[in-house]
Amino acid sequence: MISMIRLALAYICLLATCFLGFIWCLFRPFNPEVLRPVARASAILGNFFLGVKTEIEGEEIFEKNRPAIIISNHQDNIDSFIVGSFYPNRTVTVGKQVLKWIPFFGQFYWLSGNILIDRSNKRKALKSMNLAAKRVREKNTSVWIMPEGTRSRGKGLMPFKKGAYHLAVAGELPIIPVSISSFHKCLNFNKLEAGTVLIKVHEPISTVGKTKADIDSLLEESRMIISGGIDELDRQIEMTAKTGRLARSNS
Repeated sequence: MISMIRLALAYICLLATCFLGFIWCLFRPFNPEVLRPVARASAILGNFFLGVKTEIEGEEIFEKNRPAIIISNHQDNIDSFIVGSFYPNRTVTVGKQVLKWIPFFGQFYWLSGNILIDRSNKRKALKSMNLAAKRVREKNTSVWIMPEGTRSRGKGLMPFKKGAYHLAVAGELPIIPVSISSFHKCLNFNKLEAGTVLIKVHEPISTVGKTKADIDSLLEESRMIISGGIDELDRQIEMTAKTGRLARSNS
């Protein structure tokens, strides 16, 4: 019951900040500068009600390597609050077409310059990805994609789709893998302090000189990095539970 109330309050905060963001976007449509302050405001409020803290390692990598393709694991609906807490500047995301039907959120999502794709129609999906590539080049904007394409909900890292890699290779953009610790292992929303989520931003993978023939190897490499990062972060959380002190890896 407590967890349901907390989640409801967090989502109310999300919708409220998206509504205000939508009003802002009416004056600055399709401007990626709008996304970061709205995402961070939503995360501050949402994580307060959820009782969630976040700790990130390597956040400076985003700014040093823009534009880039950022990829991360996709776990739950609360991803937006976790990612929002460290959302990089001038970064758009790629999401499902159905997101536009969510009141306030969907309208803000579209008008702030994010890319909506129709996965049931390959031609339209390709057109949307080409739009993303154009936006990256023209506006010095990074693109955040969750290549699993669906929430894992505690089932571990799912297979990756190739859209992010086609985009990276076409623009010779670096791929920045991001690992986020497993929610089901570190969060309990029935506690006052639900827990701490750990995030690690890995060094970028270069795609300079790469072709479509290299996409499979790029996918495997980045998936292994993210998977290994998740395991490392989960071990740190387990160690914290035993010792009461967060042990950060030196790697």
